[in-house]
Amino acid sequence: MEDFSIQEILDRLARRVIEVIPTDGAGVLLLDDEAQLHFVAATDERILVIEGLQLELGEGPCILSFESGEAVLSPDLSKEERFEAFASRAIEEGLGAVYSFPLRLDGRRLGALDLYSRTTQVLSAEDLVGAQVLADVAATYIFNAQARVDATASADALRHRALHDPLTKLPNRTLLEDRLGLALAKSKRLDTQTGLLFLDLDRFKAVNDTYGHLVGDRLLIAVADRLSSALRPGDTLARVAGDEFVVVCEDADLAHAEQIAARIHAVLDAPFAIDPNSISISASVGIAASADHDENAADLLLHADGALYDAKRRGGGRSQSATERARTETDRRMNVERDLRHALEHDQLSLAYQPIFDLATGRAARVEALLRWTHPQLGAIPAPTIVASAERTGLIRELGAWVVRNACEQLQRWNQSDVAAHCVCVNVAAAEFTDPAYCGMVERICDTTGVDPGALCLEITENVLIDDVPGALAAFDGLKRVGVQLALDDFGTGYSSLSYLKRFPVDIVKIDQTFVAGIGAEPLDEAIVTAVVTLAHHIGMAVVAEGVEEQHQRTTITKLGCDMVQGYLFARPMTADAVVSHLETHSR
Repeated sequence: MEDFSIQEILDRLARRVIEVIPTDGAGVLLLDDEAQLHFVAATDERILVIEGLQLELGEGPCILSFESGEAVLSPDLSKEERFEAFASRAIEEGLGAVYSFPLRLDGRRLGALDLYSRTTQVLSAEDLVGAQVLADVAATYIFNAQARVDATASADALRHRALHDPLTKLPNRTLLEDRLGLALAKSKRLDTQTGLLFLDLDRFKAVNDTYGHLVGDRLLIAVADRLSSALRPGDTLARVAGDEFVVVCEDADLAHAEQIAARIHAVLDAPFAIDPNSISISASVGIAASADHDENAADLLLHADGALYDAKRRGGGRSQSATERARTETDRRMNVERDLRHALEHDQLSLAYQPIFDLATGRAARVEALLRWTHPQLGAIPAPTIVASAERTGLIRELGAWVVRNACEQLQRWNQSDVAAHCVCVNVAAAEFTDPAYCGMVERICDTTGVDPGALCLEITENVLIDDVPGALAAFDGLKRVGVQLALDDFGTGYSSLSYLKRFPVDIVKIDQTFVAGIGAEPLDEAIVTAVVTLAHHIGMAVVAEGVEEQHQRTTITKLGCDMVQGYLFARPMTADAVVSHLETHSR
């Protein structure tokens, strides 16, 4: 069967039927997608006018044939009583007879075929059968043609959905990577450069937490509109994740890409009116441009993402370009991320331990577990880099469980050897602390290792309290029910205030070493330490001074009332075996 369009089928039917059936004209009525009848084909303009009379009057042989599913024969319109108004008007137009045949297929009614004669005329039984056969064949053609149209439309819709973000209607990551690949190929052909901008909205999670996800979605749509207004006609804007956008800039070097980034910051300056709220949002932008023609889409995305990471680390609300040095650092970071899973699975990570001493007795009160990894090619990897890599690769839950489990197992080994470690402290990343599964994981590890939950202290930084207050409160509540201790680490280095000490059920406050270092030289630092100690003690919290390296610092923090101390003056991080001899020496 040939692939004719529906209109072609109807035009052919109208022309063909008057060639084989002795009549003067033909027309076709069809049911549209909205279940409305309309005339779509006629052998000449006069017939089209007559056809239209039936819809105008709401009656006629074609309508009756469609509704009944049977042929309607009217060989003499002057004697017609079923549709007198139409018959009268048709006679005025010079017609004498009309025959209508339903377009039908498997019980479906698709429309009707009309045959017109200028004079009264009785068609033979053979002609009547032939006309109905033509109508049925046309119905089959129409049905198949419509099925092809529907299938094509469905495929197009599926293809569009597969390549576009359903919320903002922007290209998604799949389409972005395709267009970026084409842009890079064009750059190579024309010896130009392709620029890339990787954007992340700053503190967007706080918008969702404060106003709800519906407002967050509306904000993303509004942001997408503003970003589009800042771009050139040939640029591609894509949404690749929750609040992450990427811009592909064809024929743009790093300087051009930086200019586009400046326009992006400018269009985001004004607050967004998301009724009834006025919301301000900024973006961090990582910028990269193809440095050579061997660079592929993945490489360029990687370098822009690395620059974005640096922009976020510097406080957000700014742009950072991927310089050659930054590219090298990004490659190094990606090597770390790539190898971290292998290190976890093959026991290449380790823990060092640093004792924390009670100032009143001079004895070790607890031990902090510190994550260590010596990469076979890159050497020692700092703990913050390990944690950041785990967060970016989705390994943070697995890494956190590894640290808690190994620290608890070591505490049990010390306890069984009569070493008075008392309590082991573990640093917890923000991403794992607010994970609903974290509390259950800690409880299970305490059960399986036999560690008293009260002998485990989880240390969190204050940014957890700021970034996700509801999540932090829920985590505090669950962990307090388990019975573990909770410490606020690096207090004073972020945006915290003393009010956080009253709001959250913290057991211990650890004053950051930057304040301890200023004691004796910066009066304000000493005043801050005094205020923290006073308030903490008033609400039943203990205070640890971090980073104590000088004797005069020890003397001052003791005078100010700190309970515990940690730092090189007392003990450096050491192996588990070294802890045993160190604690035995201090206990004597």
